Amino acid sequence: ATGAYAANLLGLSTQIPMRIELYTNGPRRKIRYGNQEILLKPTTPKNMVGAGTKAGLILHALRQIGQENVTDEMIAQIRSKIMDQDIKHIKKQIPYAPAWVAKIMRSLINEKES
Repeated sequence: ATGAYAANLLGLSTQIPMRIELYTNGPRRKIRYGNQEILLKPTTPKNMVGAGTKAGLILHALRQIGQENVTDEMIAQIRSKIMDQDIKHIKKQIPYAPAWVAKIMRSLINEKES
């Protein structure tokens, strides 16, 4: 999921995007499902590393929100959504994240592993 939709799925935003955007390693396509439009957006393999995992949602949501807009409450919300099985995916995603996102991701799993 791309940023706005990922933020909504993690409970960081109450806004529901009019159009859901999902990353794909295939061609760009629009799909209609009832009144909902889904846009499949091609992206790099680097952005696909966390596809289908909570780690991917965290990465894309934080990037959408932006470093200057992330609050302690948002971090606490993300932390509340992380399950033990998510930790290995987060560890795999860290090398592909921007430095500021990687720092947040490390703090999320360090507290969970303790």
